[in-house]
Amino acid sequence: MENEKKKKHLSGLRLFYHVMKETHMLPVIIGFIVYFFIMSTIIYFTSNSHVSDHSNINNYGDALWFSFASVFTIGYGDVTVSGVLGRILTVLLVIYGVFVIALIPSVFLTYYQEKMQAKMGLNSNEFLDKFEHLEDLSKEELKNLSTKLMALRKKRDSKK
Repeated sequence: MENEKKKKHLSGLRLFYHVMKETHMLPVIIGFIVYFFIMSTIIYFTSNSHVSDHSNINNYGDALWFSFASVFTIGYGDVTVSGVLGRILTVLLVIYGVFVIALIPSVFLTYYQEKMQAKMGLNSNEFLDKFEHLEDLSKEELKNLSTKLMALRKKRDSKK
């Protein structure tokens, strides 16, 4: 009972970790972090100022900053890469980063919606399954389904 109360009151990073773990997104996030550091390392070794005259990446920190600014589409332009390989690596990093960053809010939204539906007793998969097999439901199950539908309609209409 106390464990359930703790889960209800998760906040900050604990909430983020909990949702990512529950939705199996944790490997995606960890994979992206590993990919981020690998790409930053490759960008450093292929685009640092010792290798390229047109790059101003002087240390690994500059490569991390460049990668961060690129992934989060900030693009300050204070640190740049040069050369075809550096640019290709940056494009790959940004595409993967934008995908993962866009995925996180959608996972949270879906998680929240499913939790709210479960709280209301309206698991969408069960709900649709019952509609697909109306002929197999007993009179009591049909009545329960009808009651849930009416409650859902009243709730929707009250929000208008």
